[in-house]
Amino acid sequence: MNRGYYYELRRAYNTVLTGIVYNGNNVVVYDSFATDDVTTPYIIIGSFTSNDQRNKCDDVEDCAVVFQVISGHKQGGRKDVDTITDLIFNSKDLLKVELEVLSVPFAVMDVYKINDFDDVEQTATHKVYRRIVTLGHIITQLN
Repeated sequence: MNRGYYYELRRAYNTVLTGIVYNGNNVVVYDSFATDDVTTPYIIIGSFTSNDQRNKCDDVEDCAVVFQVISGHKQGGRKDVDTITDLIFNSKDLLKVELEVLSVPFAVMDVYKINDFDDVEQTATHKVYRRIVTLGHIITQLN
């Protein structure tokens, strides 16, 4: 399968995740890295990796996408990270619809959590909560 689906999958996630509203505000979504003047909470769509799973009948890839959900302690901290992580995972049906709207030549057959872990950074003046989530995607080429 052509790796061109990375771009379309990233674009679809950007559209779907930008629509997430949390505490009355749209959550800001960044591609690969955030700006220095960012306010939390926010999401970073990170790296993509894939494994070819094709067989005689199907052209299938197993693609992993890494997301980072970041919040500061004054804005809600760990609760923000937990809730937004759930919203990302629950957006998988919207992702499939968005890919149909984009008329891409592939379909996402399944989305599943590979892993997640928390990282807390603390300085003398503030604390940052970060959850790094990896979601797997079973992707098949459409004929």
